[in-house]
Amino acid sequence: MTALQVRAIEEAAPFERLCALLEWIDEVQAGESGSIVFGEESKGIVLVQSGRVCWAASPALAAGFSHRLRRDASIDDGQLAGVFRECRESGKPFGETLVARGVVTIETLRTVLLQHTAETLLLLAAEPSPRWVASPPWPSSASRYDHSLTFSSAELLTYSADGWWGPLAAAGRDELAAAIGDRDAVGLAFLRDAATPDAIVPIGIVGAGELSAKEVLAAGRAAATLMHCGDLLGARMIASTWSDGRTSVVWLDQGTYYAAMSAERSEIAFIVAHLSRRAAG
Repeated sequence: MTALQVRAIEEAAPFERLCALLEWIDEVQAGESGSIVFGEESKGIVLVQSGRVCWAASPALAAGFSHRLRRDASIDDGQLAGVFRECRESGKPFGETLVARGVVTIETLRTVLLQHTAETLLLLAAEPSPRWVASPPWPSSASRYDHSLTFSSAELLTYSADGWWGPLAAAGRDELAAAIGDRDAVGLAFLRDAATPDAIVPIGIVGAGELSAKEVLAAGRAAATLMHCGDLLGARMIASTWSDGRTSVVWLDQGTYYAAMSAERSEIAFIVAHLSRRAAG
């Protein structure tokens, strides 16, 4: 990272710093494996595997991951300590060993990891002088992280919103999931930051594993612009067909912006019908 990039991150607001950090991981370290270290005294670390974040740690949140596990998976301290000792001796990833031992389900583990990693990244983004260490932090393939337990920048960006919005962000994600259902579509949800009126904060993502943080932010700004035009016409939902054949729908519900996109017009038609029925009811 150049001195100019470091200065830009340090001077930005917390959300903007996080965006800058995630975009840096996407664009500069695209596809690479290694680690990002914060501060000369190692105030925190982010592990990256093939361009995806697999772990983030900060002394300030040292107990956060285990606390979430005990809360969401009913694990006691003895079980956690035993698995930790095993992983320290074998070099295998901690989370995957928990699943292999039947201590936690893969779904619960992924949610806990995602929430913890997003919270930690939000904290670390405020630290000065992050630096990239290109050498992989794992010595062998046995210690590599399962791809399903690593995260894209877009996922981490949306879950970091819990630090600002809490239950409101969770409610937006539930609404988005209900609207998209099992359709072959990409869905996104956003809130506008009251403290920074021009900032659109992503809070939910469905079916968009390949999108980057930068692309999600651009989609949010486009959705907000469309709905602003819709407000002038009294519209609360806008459906469009693009020149490449994709179809999209954008809607506003109780202050939350939603967007859905698909290559199949019938998928968006189903979502529009769902939204129309709900509005009529």
